[in-house]
Amino acid sequence: MKQNRFILTVLVMFVLLFVACHKASSSDDSGNNVDIIVGNWQEASYNGVANTSFVYQCSADYALTVLKTGGAYGTGTWSKNGSTYTFSLTGMDATSFTPVFTNSNNTMTYTDGKGFVSVYTRQ
Repeated sequence: MKQNRFILTVLVMFVLLFVACHKASSSDDSGNNVDIIVGNWQEASYNGVANTSFVYQCSADYALTVLKTGGAYGTGTWSKNGSTYTFSLTGMDATSFTPVFTNSNNTMTYTDGKGFVSVYTRQ
């Protein structure tokens, strides 16, 4: 009887340990599922002219905050469909773009419909 109780106790402990380890590894992997655009992006240049007045803060919950030198500029949301992102700021038209990520995903470049090139660096 004592032997069965010991085996049952060991078995329960093993199951609890397995569940705890599995849950921990699942939560550790959650960072891998965050989109590459999540983070702070400093505008570096627009059409070849240095410009550092805007910072785009893209959150994992799809919130978007745009800061301009001296304070907040706007808030809204971001979304992704395939490789195309859309920024929707409250009170402004939505902007869609397909960026190219380089420099270990720390530089984002895209060309708008008018042929102007914007470059952003991750802060």
